Amino acid sequence: SSGVDSTTINYFLSENKNNDFESFSLNVFNGYNENIIAEKTARQFNSKHHSFSISNKCPLERFYLTLHAQEEPIGSSNAIYQHFLREQIREQGIKVLLVGEGADELLGGYRRMLMPYLYRLKNNKERLKTEIEKYKEFLSKSKKHIQEEFQSFCRVYELRKNDIVS
Repeated sequence: SSGVDSTTINYFLSENKNNDFESFSLNVFNGYNENIIAEKTARQFNSKHHSFSISNKCPLERFYLTLHAQEEPIGSSNAIYQHFLREQIREQGIKVLLVGEGADELLGGYRRMLMPYLYRLKNNKERLKTEIEKYKEFLSKSKKHIQEEFQSFCRVYELRKNDIVS
């Protein structure tokens, strides 16, 4: 994909002296297409990139195949697409795959994860100050609604600018 997790993995793999690795992405027709960014990332890190496509109207059989492979309830429709992508990768002869699922949430790659993360730190102003310092550039370049959400967060938790920004 084009997320923080995948880009981070590409970066570290490109730093390896054996810079021979491949990357993969999935284009969901009638959905969000990450391929343009994923392909640009692959070029930047000299990865041999493969892109696959699938309709967002998957047949019911695809759902059952994914459910069987997971052996547990599916928490997100994304699992169906991930299963399809992994099948395509296996057909390329790839047997070992390094993925970064979940890292976007941990690294703040999804904007929707930033405010809940900061909220958890609201009672520890010193830690909150440190974390906000890390995101200062991100916040300054964010779209207006993200900046407004952040300002609202500060008002709700009575954080003055000098409490969190040196």
